[in-house]
Amino acid sequence: MRAAILGYTIRPDGEEYAYSGRARKKKQQILYLMVKTPAGKFVISTHCANVVNEMSSLDKKFEELRRKANIPMPSWDRLRNEALSILVR
Repeated sequence: MRAAILGYTIRPDGEEYAYSGRARKKKQQILYLMVKTPAGKFVISTHCANVVNEMSSLDKKFEELRRKANIPMPSWDRLRNEALSILVR
């Protein structure tokens, strides 16, 4: 049985393999190449061009989840408001 909170599974099927054994080592090597090579830095910068849209989408979905949970999150509120004030400039 898969654990779920508010209808969301904690980890998608197959994810545990991606973070163990040889798969983990391969992922670490790829990340190293991404950070240490000019081609990797180019890929990262191209990916980051869409970060604002991606973060906005994640924020909307998290707010939906938060409304369902109905739990006060004052620290999250402060962090979110600070981030939004920086993005809106």
